[in-house]
Amino acid sequence: MEQAVPGRTCIALVGPTASGKTELSLQLAEETGAEIINMDAMQIFKGLDIGTAKPTLEEQARAPHHLFDIQEPDSPLGAGAYTELAKETIKALWEKGLPVILVGGTGFYLRCLREGLSPVPEVAPEIRDALQIRLSNEGLAILREELERVDPIWAEKIHPNDKQRTLRGLEVYNSTGSPLSTFQKLPREGGLGSPINVAYLDPGQETLSHRIEKRAEIMLEAGFVDEVRSLLERGLAKEAHGFRAPGYREILQHLDGTLDADELIPAIIRSHKTYARRQRTFFKGESDRIEVQNLDDLMRLIAAKT
Repeated sequence: MEQAVPGRTCIALVGPTASGKTELSLQLAEETGAEIINMDAMQIFKGLDIGTAKPTLEEQARAPHHLFDIQEPDSPLGAGAYTELAKETIKALWEKGLPVILVGGTGFYLRCLREGLSPVPEVAPEIRDALQIRLSNEGLAILREELERVDPIWAEKIHPNDKQRTLRGLEVYNSTGSPLSTFQKLPREGGLGSPINVAYLDPGQETLSHRIEKRAEIMLEAGFVDEVRSLLERGLAKEAHGFRAPGYREILQHLDGTLDADELIPAIIRSHKTYARRQRTFFKGESDRIEVQNLDDLMRLIAAKT
């Protein structure tokens, strides 16, 4: 465990979806006076509440929350921009002598805060838009073949069906003339520069599966379908970045009439279980930097703020 610095305590509470991170973070915050910072890439979006399992207004009233509802669903927030916002928020809380709890399952955000980012230049919006048009017109397979030609190292690292990372590789190459993999070999920069103690929460496969199944039912009872319908009525495109969150694509298919009502819950469950598997795989790869700590350990660590 990294040593806590008086007045500069930062805990990252991570784990797969439905593992109980929100409730545990609230318990810790109430007991220690810590404030909570979102580390979930989809809970940053306004209006995506039920489907992302965002803390409710009642839950957010139990402790101060930061970096929730800061972005429109059709306006992605890059890892670099998130990292800067999180760093500013953390340091502002530290200046007040407050401990910080980062909560979420987006492991890449955590990695960027701890290690910084590869110095990849910004990509012009017109390049990104042009590739999105090509994806729609030509299909992923054509773009994948192009990526394999211009950046075979990056292509080998990603799944052939990974649209987002395929586009990312082509964006960087088309913008700079150099492969993304070249930039990734350069020293990272822009991390927090202070210790982050990471606690991994995972109740086990069987319990997690049960929780995901129950959560899908609760989401639909809470108005998940109406949430998506309302976003569409307000003009949000079906291709919006926020709709990539687990469950939203299935709701869109249901509203389109391509997914029957009796198929909806099983489809949402499959989507969340697939996402949970990816999260568990990511954090397994980080296991040498993560300690599974019990509640008492976390309480003592956060309380070491003064």
